[in-house]
Amino acid sequence: GLTHSSPPASLLSRKLSFDANLESAVQSADFVQECVYEDVELKQQVLRQLNELVDPSILIASSTSYIPLDMLTAKCRRGRKDPTTGQSTTSRILIAHPSIPHWGSFMELCGTSDPHVQAAKTWYTRTGFDCIIMQKSVFGHVWNSFLTLNLRHGESLIKQGVCTAQDVNTVLRHLGREFYARHLFLTLLIAIGGDQGLDGGLVLRDRVADSAISILFASGLRWLPGARSMGQGASHLLKGAAVPPINPAWLQACRDYEIKLTKDGRVDIQTGMLDFCQEMYTRLPLEVNRDPLAFSQK
Repeated sequence: GLTHSSPPASLLSRKLSFDANLESAVQSADFVQECVYEDVELKQQVLRQLNELVDPSILIASSTSYIPLDMLTAKCRRGRKDPTTGQSTTSRILIAHPSIPHWGSFMELCGTSDPHVQAAKTWYTRTGFDCIIMQKSVFGHVWNSFLTLNLRHGESLIKQGVCTAQDVNTVLRHLGREFYARHLFLTLLIAIGGDQGLDGGLVLRDRVADSAISILFASGLRWLPGARSMGQGASHLLKGAAVPPINPAWLQACRDYEIKLTKDGRVDIQTGMLDFCQEMYTRLPLEVNRDPLAFSQK
């Protein structure tokens, strides 16, 4: 399992053993974590072998960083059944992707059998992981799809000459802290709404969307007389397509979070946000202009 300190080499040697033979390596396993290279054919081959070798009651978890579950199990024999549940043994194969296992504690899980996924979550939680369960398998899962999106956008900004690589790194360090300390995904609309909280944030979101569309439209046709007024009119027509309605599940999560921050309405939203942020920011201090990996500025 995870260790929170550096155990003596003698202790590690008693906990670890190595076996070049796959069959004997998993013969008495209580849990199997597949961690071979991120190669589709290799993982398919290893999981197919594990599905035949490992007792049907034992979970098989893959650490794949990007590969969807149905692709991982494509080569597995479907006819083998778990005598206890009657399900195909492929149902006990699941994705269990740790972000950065040697220093992180995040784990994303995905499987076709809820009991198996819940059992895996219990096991990983007990060993120190913060787990989420994906309801469907997508390329890159949740962690790496977010990571890839940020990296690609950062690269695009550099390519356009908007900012430097160091600037992107600085922005992401601060942005990461904001998401951690303020739970920004759930509190941004609440925070920008001022005393009106989430309702005020929704109004401001609509105003910003109208302005953004108007500016974009007018800037593209700035050579035409009356382009600004045309942009303002176009914003009402294009808003539905350019700014889709907020997902109801996300909006409800934001509302639930607002209730929690206001302690069921006993404190105003600004006080609730301030108290929460002060507590969270102290857990992740960030020294301004003290990046130890910053490039030398010329």
